[in-house]
Amino acid sequence: MLVHRTKPAADNSIRICDYTLEHFNPAQARRAALAILETAESLNSLPNRGRQGRKANTRELMAPGLPHLIVYRVRSSAIDVLAPSGGSNRRLLERADLSDD
Repeated sequence: MLVHRTKPAADNSIRICDYTLEHFNPAQARRAALAILETAESLNSLPNRGRQGRKANTRELMAPGLPHLIVYRVRSSAIDVLAPSGGSNRRLLERADLSDD
């Protein structure tokens, strides 16, 4: 199934990475970006694995090791990633697992 990122989702991903770069370092910003991207892409094989979203017709999936939810909608032919959200709290990011495991 095709995973489509909306413009707001792409913009919010950039903001998350910019914040991580500004408050941490380039390696952590890269790991955050990859975790968000890989989580969104993984929906193509199991699109309904996230929990039911707070808004109607949406689902939410946590990005592993990060304080961010991937908010998405499953359609018959594609998955629309609406936004990675949350995690703008520095304390949550400091506790996030951004290691190279």
